[in-house]
Amino acid sequence: MKVLQIAVALAAFWAASVACADAFEDLKKKAQELKKQGEHVAALEAYTEAAAVAPDDVATSEILEQAAYCALRQRHKNAAMREKAMELAKRIPLKPVSVKCRMVLLKEDYKYGDLIETFKDEDIAAWENKRLAAEALSLRASAYTAVRKGQEAKTDMAMAVECAPANPKYRLGLARIYRSHLNDDERALALYRGILAEAEPATVDDEPYLTAALETAAILRDHARYDEALDVLDPIKDMTALNSFEKIRALRAFGEIYAVLGREDEAVAAFDKANELQGR
Repeated sequence: MKVLQIAVALAAFWAASVACADAFEDLKKKAQELKKQGEHVAALEAYTEAAAVAPDDVATSEILEQAAYCALRQRHKNAAMREKAMELAKRIPLKPVSVKCRMVLLKEDYKYGDLIETFKDEDIAAWENKRLAAEALSLRASAYTAVRKGQEAKTDMAMAVECAPANPKYRLGLARIYRSHLNDDERALALYRGILAEAEPATVDDEPYLTAALETAAILRDHARYDEALDVLDPIKDMTALNSFEKIRALRAFGEIYAVLGREDEAVAAFDKANELQGR
C-alpha cells in the first residue's frame, strides 16, 4: 500500500512539474513577443508571472533580468519604474547576472559614479562564467571612461579581453581607451591590426573589421602615414558589401586622407557621396 501511495505521489509531483514547466515556457514566449512588439508594460507583467513559476535559478535569473529591462524602458513615463527595475535586478538569484543587470541599469541612466562606487571592489574576473564577466568588466570600464579614469578603464577592459579573447568587441574597446584616454596610439594600432589580421577578406562588412580598418587608417593618417592608411582601406574601397551607414563612415575616411594628400577632386567626390547617403 505504501509503495502505491509513493508511486501516486511521485506521479502527481511529475505531472505538476511538467505543467509548471509548460506554464513557464508559455509565459516566457508571451513576454518575448510582447517585448518585441514594444508592449513593455504587458511584457513586464508576463515576465513577472513567468519568474514565479521558473524551474530553476538560471531560468529565474534570465526572466528577472528581462523584466528589469522592461521596467527601465518605462522610466520616462513613470519615474517609479527606475526603482522597480532595480528591485527586480536585486531579486535575481545568480549574483553575476544580478550585478551585470544592475550595472546596465545604472549605465542607461548615466549614473557612472554610482556604478563605480557600488561595484568597484567586485572581483568580476574571478567569475566562473567568463562571457558574463567580460560583459560586466566592459560595463565598468565604460563607467571609468565616462568619468575620465583611463587607467582604471584600461585595467577592466584588458581583463574583459582576457575573459573573452575571441570576442573582438573587447579589443576594440581596449584600443579606444588606449587612443582616446591614454594617448597611446601604438598600442591601439597593435590591437586594431590584430583584428584585421584575423579576418578573412570576405568579412569586410563585418562591424569589428570595418571599425578596426577605419580606426587604423585614422591613426596612420594622424601620423602622416597616408599611403599606409590607404592600403588599410583598400579592401573596403569597393563598398558594395557595406550598408548605407557603413558606406558613409568609409567615404569620409577616404575623403579625409584624399584631402590631406591634395587629391581635391577625389576628396570632394567622397564627401559629396557621403552627404548624399546621409540625406544632406
